[in-house]
Amino acid sequence: ADDLARLRGDGGADGSALGPTSLPVVLRFLVVTVHRAAGLPHMDVQGGLDAYVQARFPGAPPARTSQQTVRRETERSEAERGLCPYWEEELWIPYTSPTMARRVELSVWDSDFLNGDDRVGTVLLDFDDDPAFRMEPVWAPLYGAPDTVWFGPEMERMNVFPGKASNFRGRVLVSVRVDVDAKRQEEEVVHRVRVADRRPVRPAPVVPFRPMALRVMAMMAAGAPPPSSGQLGLMCVLDGHVVSYAPASRSAYHGDFRFADAPGNWLSAELALPFWYQPNLMVYLFEGDPAKKPKKTSFARVR
Repeated sequence: ADDLARLRGDGGADGSALGPTSLPVVLRFLVVTVHRAAGLPHMDVQGGLDAYVQARFPGAPPARTSQQTVRRETERSEAERGLCPYWEEELWIPYTSPTMARRVELSVWDSDFLNGDDRVGTVLLDFDDDPAFRMEPVWAPLYGAPDTVWFGPEMERMNVFPGKASNFRGRVLVSVRVDVDAKRQEEEVVHRVRVADRRPVRPAPVVPFRPMALRVMAMMAAGAPPPSSGQLGLMCVLDGHVVSYAPASRSAYHGDFRFADAPGNWLSAELALPFWYQPNLMVYLFEGDPAKKPKKTSFARVR
């Protein structure tokens, strides 16, 4: 807990908002519009999740969307793949300007009445205290702990701080703006508004996707921890798309692991990613069958 408390002050969105005391302050609204999410993991025993999104900004209490229950995956398109809750809700967060805050913390949660809510993943969004600030709808990747880790300080650390996470956990479509129009007569408290209740009604945003190919060639793994099975494989994950090399045995001469399909053999996967979307490439060494939830022994993130 002490370790998390120290880390929370580094790069997160908690704490008090700082600002110059000699300047006049004005009331503004940070408006986070949560459109939808895609590729979220199953969080409930019976499958699916009861998802909501929470926004945190320094100096204000958390704002959260309504809860959306999704039980079945969909494969209609790249924009609608996996568990895909829909919200189309605005989160209105009042704050006083000027402020030195520069981050908005956005997290996706699974509601659990009996055992407490579980954080699915977190993303940090840039913010600028400018009346003209606007971030158009963009897919933001979520990172967190491995799906097989359900408790402990390491799980909490990865789910709270995306830079320390080892697992891609879906993405969320959001837009952000600063609102200074006093004529709106918005409540000067944190609140949410359904986009459908606004007049005129705005259509849901459509972010175009572009076809791409993930190509990987792995040569060997050196200095890897000794696997219990005696073999190691390599897996690469980009936005939920997976390519992997079959497990290989340690070389008797060099002591490294030379993958069965290498060298000189490229693995590839066809995929489509949204424009202006840059997820990290997750690289894992693993034991076991890659098609049956293998045991991941180590990882690296390529940004």
